[in-house]
Amino acid sequence: MMIDGTPPPDGVRCLPQHGQFFSPTDDTTAAIPGRDGQLWLRSRQKAREFDVTVVARAASRAALVALLDTATAWLAGRGPVRLVFDEELPDRGWTARLATGLSWEGAQASLRVRCDIGFVADDPHAYALVDDVATLTAPGLVARAKGNSPSEPVIEVTGALTASQAVTLNLWGTPLQITGPVASGQRIRLDFHDGLHAVVDAAGNPVKLLTGQLSSSARRIVFARDRAICPAGGGPVSWTTTGTVAQVRVECNSRWL
Repeated sequence: MMIDGTPPPDGVRCLPQHGQFFSPTDDTTAAIPGRDGQLWLRSRQKAREFDVTVVARAASRAALVALLDTATAWLAGRGPVRLVFDEELPDRGWTARLATGLSWEGAQASLRVRCDIGFVADDPHAYALVDDVATLTAPGLVARAKGNSPSEPVIEVTGALTASQAVTLNLWGTPLQITGPVASGQRIRLDFHDGLHAVVDAAGNPVKLLTGQLSSSARRIVFARDRAICPAGGGPVSWTTTGTVAQVRVECNSRWL
């Protein structure tokens, strides 16, 4: 197991006991008068939980105490971290936080202790450590080989628009219109995961938010529940514009259920 890319200290082993392969769902239902049962409307995944056993061993009592100090600092006190089970699932990680205390328990007549701990991933999805990225200079296919769940991509449009010009993106069947102005050297950045939609400069720093440059239908797409998402496996992305579009770059933000 690694935390933010850092393996455990020498002498410490982390043994995953069980993890939810698919987290529980929170279902929205409605009862209809005069009708048996209920009507299912929608569901969402709840947070995911992981149980881990941590085992530490040292050559002396003093070395064991020092190792426990180091292991405790590695495990605790940092808030949500990138959690990777590198022996079992080395290609993905969760953003998770330690949700239990640390109570080291010593084995009799040995310099070995163990601790059972729990992590909670408030976002239940595991994300690819190396993502699928597509850069299109003409409408085409965004190939996505990683993950088995629809994902919330980051899309950057490089080009130039005057105040009277617009670009309409077709993202996997969802049209989204953005009007100018966008100056040369700036990019339109749509982050569907973090909800930050802005014009950015060459260094990626936000220049202005896009809210006023989105049509009413586009605002519903980017801010509401039915936002554009990248399907597992990828799919077509195209655009039309009255200005200039040099390229469209898609970071898939690939993830697993």
